[in-house]
Amino acid sequence: MSIRHIVENNIQCQVMSWNEHLECLEYKKVLHYFKDREVDKSPVWYEIETESGAKIKATGNHKVFLPDLKCWRRVDELDGSENLMVNRH
Repeated sequence: MSIRHIVENNIQCQVMSWNEHLECLEYKKVLHYFKDREVDKSPVWYEIETESGAKIKATGNHKVFLPDLKCWRRVDELDGSENLMVNRH
């Protein structure tokens, strides 16, 4: 199920998330639903290729977790040298 579908339909569910303190994946209940007030009609898309060859597409404002730095960073701020947290489900 996409995040968009969950938000647009206010679906009560749990989503997999990264627990920064315990450094593990866990399911958490969705507590709030936020929609962008301004929708960019033509967002810039980025394609990230993992070492295994998998490809991930995301908009520039999408944040990814960098486990080495223990922080989140926007995709459009990456320089390509970072290690990303990737869920293999």
